[in-house]
Amino acid sequence: MTSRICLVGEFEKDPDEAMRKTAQEYVAQLQSEFDVLPINASECFRPSNVRSIVAFDPDAIHFIPGPSIYSFAYTKFVGSLTDATVIHSAPHHGFHDLDGDIYYQSSHRLRKLIPALQPDKLLVQSPESKQFFEKHGVDCEYLFSGVSLDTHKPVSTDRKTELQEKYNLPVDEHLTLHVGSLKEWRNIPVLPDVIDESTQLVVVGSTATQEEKAVQRQLEAAGAIVIHEYIENIEEIYSAADLYVFPTQEQVACCDVPLTVLEAMATNLPVLTTTFGGLPVMFDEGDGLFFGDDPDQLSTKFDEARRVEEPNTREMVDPYSWSQAGEALATVYSRLS
Repeated sequence: MTSRICLVGEFEKDPDEAMRKTAQEYVAQLQSEFDVLPINASECFRPSNVRSIVAFDPDAIHFIPGPSIYSFAYTKFVGSLTDATVIHSAPHHGFHDLDGDIYYQSSHRLRKLIPALQPDKLLVQSPESKQFFEKHGVDCEYLFSGVSLDTHKPVSTDRKTELQEKYNLPVDEHLTLHVGSLKEWRNIPVLPDVIDESTQLVVVGSTATQEEKAVQRQLEAAGAIVIHEYIENIEEIYSAADLYVFPTQEQVACCDVPLTVLEAMATNLPVLTTTFGGLPVMFDEGDGLFFGDDPDQLSTKFDEARRVEEPNTREMVDPYSWSQAGEALATVYSRLS
């Protein structure tokens, strides 16, 4: 008998943000093996959707966007109506002590309720998240995000030139790329200090969050090319670049496994990144992957990263395709349901 899985996530918006991409890829990978009911997280509290879940009678309810006191309470309630196994992904949790943000502060202040509301399994992606939730008695295991290896892949020199011309990027210049929200807390303003004059900085700002105009102006004043629009074929931007830099340090600022780093590695770009989240668990430094604890360390390694001629980052990320992530998740369902 085919197991029934209810997935709660964002399934209708453009997949230009990691948690949306994860939810949509999980549906694509799982629907051939399981009977899947997708429920949009933004509408999951609607009585009609709760009734749909109860009528579906799932073997497992999997909440993908990330744990908070709200999502834990929701799945505790819906799970009690269905006797389903409750699973949460933790790409980015909502229990951070972040001043001035009601969502984070309410979850942080009510964190003592976690043991009463916890799911049957929490799929974490970083040592920090694993330590936090295990301290509150939650059963955790690692399950990392995937990457589209068929979409993000190396291209020829001629194709790279075509893409640079297509997006009005300088041809015959070294291009250092960053893709993500234009947020100060993501350390984006330090990017010009990490690189030097031997490269052209290109920043693609995510359309998933509200742009910080001051950050854009600061980058452009430092000579960066800033693209702030939804690019459907974002893989072409990676293919036009020569190096990828990820400077974020604060855990609250990004998913525990930055999808953009995986996409850059799948394109076989050299990658210069902070030791962020689950990246040091997934990868060892070398073969074109450079780690630094902070932007100063990234800056000291920039010249070496820039001069890499034969990176091997594509091979490093091969074990993390979406198909393999789907297989790992299917194993979790089979074991728990």
